[in-house]
Amino acid sequence: KQWYQRRVRGVSCGITRLNEYIQDRLNARQRFPDIEDIRKLVVRGLKELKMKMKEPKIEALARQIFLDTGTQIQNHRQTELRLDGGFHLMDTVDLMADPAKTDSVLRKKLVKNKKDAGKKLKSLQESFDEQQFKREILENVIFDNEASEEEGEKKGTDRKEGGSKDG
Repeated sequence: KQWYQRRVRGVSCGITRLNEYIQDRLNARQRFPDIEDIRKLVVRGLKELKMKMKEPKIEALARQIFLDTGTQIQNHRQTELRLDGGFHLMDTVDLMADPAKTDSVLRKKLVKNKKDAGKKLKSLQESFDEQQFKREILENVIFDNEASEEEGEKKGTDRKEGGSKDG
């Protein structure tokens, strides 16, 4: 099995022909490259392209290509996992095909279910509204009763206070 599913693209060393050379070699490999593999590819690529570069520059270039390649492969794997979800049983299922487009019985059932769901939702909303209305009326009645009782008590207290002053 190949070490990753997608091809490495866009190796970024700044030299187009060297980029292509390294990409081709990486994509032909059967295992994940380490930093030394990348360094050797850079040296061979420079030699094949008849280019010269000092050793510290080669090391820095190999390190940068290694990091870029590793990041790219990691992103590919994460994307594949996110899209695939790890479910290989889904490989044969066409997620874009809607079975209701080809099955008239299913389509009719789905339309009926949609209508029924709309009716039930409307009924539920009406029931909730009615309960809410009843609760508000009850709260208002209780509040009105409490307020009138307090008012009556207050009047009674005022009379007692008023009566004692007159007396």
